Amino acid sequence: MLKFFKIDSKLEQFTPAIPTMLYGRDDLVKEAVSYIIENEQALLAILGPGGIGKTALTLKIKEEKVLKVKYEDRAYFIPCDILPDMASFIQGMMQCLKIPGQEGKGLREILFGYFQTNTKYTLLILDNFETTWNSKEGRIHIQWFLEKLVKFKHISFIITMRGRDIPKNIKWKEVGAESGIPPLSIVAARQMFLEIAGDKFSQSQSLEKIDELLQELDCVPLAVKLMAQRAKIPIESLLKMYRNSGTSILVEGKGVPSRWTSVECSIQISVDLLDNDTFNLLSVISYLPNGIPMWVNNMNKMLPNLNNFEASVIELLDCSLVSNSEGDLKMLAPTREFIQTKYPIGIDEVMSLEIFYLDWLKDIADGEREIQEEIQKHIMNIVKVLNSHSDSGFLTSQHIEAVSILFGMTKFYPLVIEVINNILRNGPKLSKHERNELLLKKIDMLMWNASWKEAESEIQKVREKTIENEENNARSWQGIVEIGDLQDNKNEVGNMVPKAQIKFEEMEDQWRVAQCLQRLGNIQRMQSRYSEAADMVSNAQSQFEKIGDQLGAAQCLQSLGNIHRMQGRYSEAADML
Repeated sequence: MLKFFKIDSKLEQFTPAIPTMLYGRDDLVKEAVSYIIENEQALLAILGPGGIGKTALTLKIKEEKVLKVKYEDRAYFIPCDILPDMASFIQGMMQCLKIPGQEGKGLREILFGYFQTNTKYTLLILDNFETTWNSKEGRIHIQWFLEKLVKFKHISFIITMRGRDIPKNIKWKEVGAESGIPPLSIVAARQMFLEIAGDKFSQSQSLEKIDELLQELDCVPLAVKLMAQRAKIPIESLLKMYRNSGTSILVEGKGVPSRWTSVECSIQISVDLLDNDTFNLLSVISYLPNGIPMWVNNMNKMLPNLNNFEASVIELLDCSLVSNSEGDLKMLAPTREFIQTKYPIGIDEVMSLEIFYLDWLKDIADGEREIQEEIQKHIMNIVKVLNSHSDSGFLTSQHIEAVSILFGMTKFYPLVIEVINNILRNGPKLSKHERNELLLKKIDMLMWNASWKEAESEIQKVREKTIENEENNARSWQGIVEIGDLQDNKNEVGNMVPKAQIKFEEMEDQWRVAQCLQRLGNIQRMQSRYSEAADMVSNAQSQFEKIGDQLGAAQCLQSLGNIHRMQGRYSEAADML
């Protein structure tokens, strides 16, 4: 009898236990099982990055009752991560199927002979097939071998791989999204985290903070599992620990790390598949939180010195280190964190990105189209670039202009406040005018976000430092007015509005004068001084009409209608309302 190399014990060792619970994958299991049952021969591909749960999903599919009816005990799990070449792959398959060797016959001959005589439905699960597929001896013989096996119509296959570079000339059915198996939903990730962490932890922690941590992990199953195993300290401490130490804490036990016990080990397996020419692009994408939106159009503008970037993109997609979603290249958060630490971006690439975003922002702001949704795709990249440069302590007028453009979009205010704080803290080369302008913008945004106390504190700082600047002084009075108004401090507001009005009249700022008159009229109305209120609001209406502000004039007209209604002058009120 032909002797085999001793890999049979390893096959058992590298076959994971069937998961008792699988979170958020019911639809994928149903999709896969339906396809397998409805087709005499199933050719199922389960693709995605390391740690996304491909193996667990496959084992769950294998255990479904309807599959046990179809295949009985002829469903075989073959861990290809220990079968790095053609010879070991065939030998491993024969040992899984318990096919004995025969003197005078080669392994392929024996295997093909077996399937010719054993024609009952059989399922072969080739898990982590990228190891065998990327054999040093090349792919062509493995490709031919699989094509010959596929001709046996009673043999079905489930293949799991990192990336989309699967064996060609075989019509695979891919499960999941465009880029393969997606991360968990936040609901499924939370359920998984809480069940692993246990009841004592779950009952005492903020679900909002748990979701914040899970979102920083991008709900990647392996990362969620390993973090949950550390849930012996408060969730705030877990968040702090991850932000300080990154993926290095996502490891189980103290033994030799593996793809099942270490996020970094799982990612490194994919990185090891890359050619050297691809690492520059890998580092750049890890640096950008939004990845590269619309990469076909933007890549050569962002990185003009990167040659043959299309080949690098293909390679990164093939290894599932990035995904391509609606034309945007993105990287999962744990992968991004690990790559940034181990393969940091070069200074030349950082400068290229900065030049691109400063020019791009200015170009789209000069246009007439709606730009908020367009900026949304890039906003975290822009913030990263602006913060990185302000950290260096060197800023230009272009950086200040970029902040001013973003200031025009309320959706981004929390992020813009963060950028301004960074600039004010690290930008010693700012002129006094630039610093004051940024402070006033920050105050406006704080008030928009209803951060009254913080806004009032900033206003007092501005007034102390800019008493000699009439515009800033007037705007600071206006800020205090708005805070008092929104906090319902009517007496305080009533005293402050005239001061702001006088300042704006001196500056001939008619729009802000009209605002002050409108606000004074509303205050008089709330104090039941209707005659004075009507005069103030009428003056404001006239002022708005002179400067062509139709919205302001309409608001005043509505206020006048309310004043007349409160005076019992219903006919006049009806005309105005």
